[in-house]
Amino acid sequence: MTKRDALSISLKVLGVISLAYAILIIPNLFLSTAMPISSITQGISRSTFIWIDAIAIVLYATLSCWLIASSDSLSRMMVKDDSPVSLPESLREKKAVFILAVRVLGVVFSVQGIGFLAGIIGDMSFKYLSRALAIIQWSRILDFVLYLGVGAYLLLCSRQFAAFIYRHEPDNGGCADD
Repeated sequence: MTKRDALSISLKVLGVISLAYAILIIPNLFLSTAMPISSITQGISRSTFIWIDAIAIVLYATLSCWLIASSDSLSRMMVKDDSPVSLPESLREKKAVFILAVRVLGVVFSVQGIGFLAGIIGDMSFKYLSRALAIIQWSRILDFVLYLGVGAYLLLCSRQFAAFIYRHEPDNGGCADD
């Protein structure tokens, strides 16, 4: 593996993180429409919150696609010295390093989901929840399910995800994103 390969993998992993955040914002679109009037910040309407969430989703998804698709070209432009990097024998292949990085991300998202579960349990210790707190509770439940779901997918399906990302392996001297 070379320095360019390491940077390319890092850019692809950043793309995966961006894609995960685009997916994790989607429930906010639905929660913004159910937000009670009392919880809306003075001067900001529900439609403004919906537009902000929609724009964030589009930006995260666009960034994700761009980073994943152009990571090899970007790494060629940014790294002039393409000398090899010494790695253990089991991590000599780019796809193996990517799979490992995706699994680490899976653990991170799963731990974040478990953190949301802890918040849910803490909130349930109150006997009475106002309407605003009930919506926040549903938001945390959705966050818990989505973060845990994204984490589980990245952990359990990392090989299939890597096969999709690296479906166009470069020929000798070529680039995966050409």
